[in-house]
This record gives sequence, structure tokens and C-alpha cells, in this order.
Amino acid sequence: MSQHSADHESYVTTGLPTLDAALGGGLLPGGFYVLAGRGISGKSLLAQKLVLAAARQGWQVVAAYLEGSTKSFAERLVSIMTGLPVRSVMEVGRLPEDDRHAVEAAVQELRTLSLAWFEGPSFVDGRPVDWADWLQRLRVSVQIQRGRGPQVGLVLIDYLQLVPRDDSVSPSSRAVHDMVGGGLADLATNLQVPVLLVSQLDRPAEDTSPTPPTLTDLDAIAPVLAQRATGILLVHRDDVDISGQDDAGQIDIIVAKAPPLGTSTVAPLMWVGHIGTATDPELLPPLLRERLATPAIHVADVLAEVLQGMPDHIRRRVQDPPQPQ
Repeated sequence: MSQHSADHESYVTTGLPTLDAALGGGLLPGGFYVLAGRGISGKSLLAQKLVLAAARQGWQVVAAYLEGSTKSFAERLVSIMTGLPVRSVMEVGRLPEDDRHAVEAAVQELRTLSLAWFEGPSFVDGRPVDWADWLQRLRVSVQIQRGRGPQVGLVLIDYLQLVPRDDSVSPSSRAVHDMVGGGLADLATNLQVPVLLVSQLDRPAEDTSPTPPTLTDLDAIAPVLAQRATGILLVHRDDVDISGQDDAGQIDIIVAKAPPLGTSTVAPLMWVGHIGTATDPELLPPLLRERLATPAIHVADVLAEVLQGMPDHIRRRVQDPPQPQ
């Protein structure tokens, strides 16, 4: 595992060349990035893959998982690493031997990575959040990690359920938006680390085929985020199955804002729903990249060739996915 110096001119790569190119090289130290998408679009999965990529490159990562416990976040990371459903990871004792060994190997690898879990306030328990205190504790946590080893390469907040902007619901909601967005942007700048905030966008009402999200969608939820962000990544999938049983297709990362690029760029990734994987097409052999770009070829046909390079336990789950109970 390589070590990184505090070179503020170097990018923190995402591990996905297509996305790095769309970002102009990767994530900038000192940059505040917003990763936003509608429900079940794959935004949290993508964020978790970026966490793994940064940690595997030798960076320290501080992850604040606001939706649940650090245990559930770790289980999701193991799921990504092994290609097994989260439920299987949670019930590892019932798995076949090869799957169990895959989980054990992933857990061992996680223990070698420089991952620090920051347990902040959670929206799911309904308690009021003291954002000023939360931001201060997050800053202190990042500062502590900076003194413990390699440079901090990523701070993740996944994900932020912003309070409504309707004054009849919360008179101080705009102030909270300003505090959170501005506080995270200041943290990134002052500590010279990339900060990635995951946010959920509203789903269009009665729209079975939603159009790709835009900056206007983010601005409608939290204007301060759009204003203060160094980079904005909008996640979109045309083939989202709201039942959660989607198979495979394409996931687009719309880089709507990123230095030094001044125009919106789309980073197309390949989505494999059964194993929860987003793959960079640029990592595939040239012939497969060409076939993926041809609308007449179904993604399942391409997967047949991709499967040849996958571990046996992952290949079986793609070829014969478990049926819903």
C-alpha cells in the first residue's frame, strides 16, 4: 500500500478512470463535492466505492454514515468487496464455504485500511440535531486522523437528509443549510482534504421515466450546496426498478460542476444490480467497450464475457441471482 504526502496539488483518484477524467483528474484536496441522486439510484454505493478506492491507495478516510450504524456501513463495504448481498454478509455463518472465506478475507482487508468511522447524529431516530456541535466534532476527528499516519484523502458524509426549506415547517431551515454546507466547505478548505457529501434528490411525481437530474434539482433542495460546492456529481439511471430487483444496465455520473472543467460532463459506468457493482467501461477490453456502446446489444450479453474474469462465487450470483421471496 502506497503512502501519500501532503501534496495539495495532487488529485485523489476515484479508482474509476472515466469519472476521474470527467472530474479533470480526480478529487482535489480542499475541494467540497456533492454527490446527489434520487432514491435507489446508486449514489451511496458509488460513494462507498470511492471510500474503498481511496483507502486501498493508502489514503486515510474519515466516513460519517448518518443513515445508520457504523456496523451497517461496514457490512455494505464487505458486500461491495465480495459481491454478496448485505443480508448474506449479515448471516455469514449460513454461507457456503467459498462465500464465507470471501467475507472473511474482506473483513481482514478492511482491518488493514486506514478507515476512521465518525458517528455523528442520525436523522432516523427523530432527535434534533445540533449541527454546530456536529461540525466541530467532525473537524476535530479529521484533525486527529491527520496526525496518525498518511494524509487524509477523503471525508465522506452519507447521507444528509436536509431539513425542509418551508418556513412553516422550520423557520431556521435556511440557516441550517448555510451552516452545514458552509461548514463542510470550510472544513475542506481549511484542512485541505476532499469532502464528499451525499444528498438525496426528490423523485418527480408520477414519472416512471425520470429525466436526468440537473443543478436546478439540487438548488431546489439546498441552494447553499450548489453555491459552495467545488464539484457536483449527479447520479442517474434510466432503468431503475423501484422494487429493488433491477438487474443490469448503465449508471451515469453527470459531473455538473468541477474544476478545471467549465462544462457539464457525463461519466457512464456499467451497473450490475445483482451484485451491487458499478464498473468503469474504460477498464473493460476494447471489444467489450464497443459492444456496451451499441444499443442493439443487451448488457446481459456483454456480462457473459465479463463473467469469465470474476471469482466463482460472484459469477454464480450474476448467472443465477436469488429470486425474491
